[in-house]
Amino acid sequence: MGKKIFLACILFAIYGCGSDKKQEPLATCFGFQAAQVVVSVSNAFGGAAIKNAQVKVNQHGSSLSGTFEAAYVEDASGIGSYVSFENINERDYKIDISVAAEGFQTYQSKTVSFSLKTACASDNTTQFTVNLCPTGAVCD
Repeated sequence: MGKKIFLACILFAIYGCGSDKKQEPLATCFGFQAAQVVVSVSNAFGGAAIKNAQVKVNQHGSSLSGTFEAAYVEDASGIGSYVSFENINERDYKIDISVAAEGFQTYQSKTVSFSLKTACASDNTTQFTVNLCPTGAVCD
């Protein structure tokens, strides 16, 4: 009886389960993108980028709230935006922004809802485009 079990184990080790199909490698997921707010700020007349604005991102969660200043970042082509990574450790919250620059009227956005997407490779970027109106000018 012991020889039969030993022989069965040897055959199993040599031939496996009898399947000649190759296993596909498991897909790799590196998680989801960190939540961030990206704000493009330009002059309402002519569209020139404003690089000296103060952009504040206000986050309103159910238990935490905070105001964070976005930093101006340019890509390799010289196109810039103000970027702030979210600092509220909640899945659902609200965001609004305020933008001020010397020589321009202040801008305050409406509040928008944000829900963190946790699926593999999810993009969690909230984007705003702000066209500041020069002080004393009338803009729509």
